[in-house]
Amino acid sequence: MRLALLLLIATGVGLEAQVSGRVVNALTGEGVGRASLNLTKADEPEGRPVARTNSDASGAFAFENVLPGEYILVADKPGYARPQSGNVETNPSLSRVKVKLHEREAVRGITIKLAQAASLTGVVLDAQGEPARDAMVFLWRTSETELSDTDLAAEPAHANEKGEFRFHSLPEGEYLLAAVIEEDRNLTHEADSLFKTRIYRSVLTYFPGTFDRRQATKIHLAAGSEGGGLTLTLKRVPLFHLSGQFLQSVDHKQDQSNLVASLTRQEKNTIQPLGELSTYAVTYLNRHDKSFHFEDLLPGDYTLHILAGRDPVQRVIGMQDVTIDEADVEISIAAFAPRFVSGRVRWEQHGTALEGNQYLPKSLGLRLLNGYQATRSADVVARVAEDGTFQFEGVAPAEYLILINQPPKGTKLQKVLKNGIQVDQHLLDLREGGDLELVFSPTPEEEAMKQ
Repeated sequence: MRLALLLLIATGVGLEAQVSGRVVNALTGEGVGRASLNLTKADEPEGRPVARTNSDASGAFAFENVLPGEYILVADKPGYARPQSGNVETNPSLSRVKVKLHEREAVRGITIKLAQAASLTGVVLDAQGEPARDAMVFLWRTSETELSDTDLAAEPAHANEKGEFRFHSLPEGEYLLAAVIEEDRNLTHEADSLFKTRIYRSVLTYFPGTFDRRQATKIHLAAGSEGGGLTLTLKRVPLFHLSGQFLQSVDHKQDQSNLVASLTRQEKNTIQPLGELSTYAVTYLNRHDKSFHFEDLLPGDYTLHILAGRDPVQRVIGMQDVTIDEADVEISIAAFAPRFVSGRVRWEQHGTALEGNQYLPKSLGLRLLNGYQATRSADVVARVAEDGTFQFEGVAPAEYLILINQPPKGTKLQKVLKNGIQVDQHLLDLREGGDLELVFSPTPEEEAMKQ
């Protein structure tokens, strides 16, 4: 008897909860029949539903025998706006609700609203005014704080032979529309002068015809509306060359063999190619005169790094921001002087300093990582000594994220101080060096264990 009871508790039998409610039209309040409803674990919102059902003719639905826990309840039906994905708190939707169920609880009266779907149609033209066949068309919700592949309001559409495209099942809201031609056929050669031609390239263009997202026209779609008649004309920009020479420093202590020039596009740049194309380029420096050359670059802002050594122990020994605008660019870049950044690790509890290094492990590693290093595996590391001090050597003047290799057990990084002022751990400005303090605090679990 006792064994059977333990099995029932382990499997959740007898602890099940119930969920019921109604699916209604968001505009009229009328019930929506034959809507599909999925119940998914809250910590796995994109995972396989644990239960499915359909609403009846009046819009009513019910889930029986659901184990206790937190769930996401989603309703969907053709002709209505598709549910939005992602975190339900940060990306709420009328057709998605979060439900918390306790043992043997019956949650009733949940109302899920479905909004009539909107659609958007139009045509994409190339720079010559001809239909942009097979152009990729993108649509973003303007409520998103950043525009990336994960923030798309719908899957990218491909324009047909007439340049036409269509998006459907869209929720009410404001959108940004953009398009670009596939890479293998968007390059053209045009006369730049009497004796020289320059390559022009189609770039990601926002409606109605600008590569600057800030100048794009927002498109408002009401529930159930059909936005049509849009014409998006693609922009072309010239491609430029960047060449230069690295001025090697004889007293620079870093290894200056195997010199590499790496060019990275800055995020603030508004001209975007398709996908990851032209986001960075790498070339070896000429062994004799330390010169370098990059071709076919989009206009915009870049950061040029000079690296020495071989992967994965390359070091940045020179860095310079470069703007490419209306002409080819030629520059000289000098090696920066060796830079040291020192600091110490200490502990606080509720704002009060803790004496000693009782939390300090035998081996605590620190790492400085910037956006360039995330793609090229170059990093700057330091070891924390027994007295809690550390020192980074050969630090390039840049902004960094500081990473902790295996944080001390039972602690968390509370704050980072530079020259006594608290700074952002994820945007640590070391262009002028500075003294660092990493302040750790015991975790709530650690405090509870010591009480």
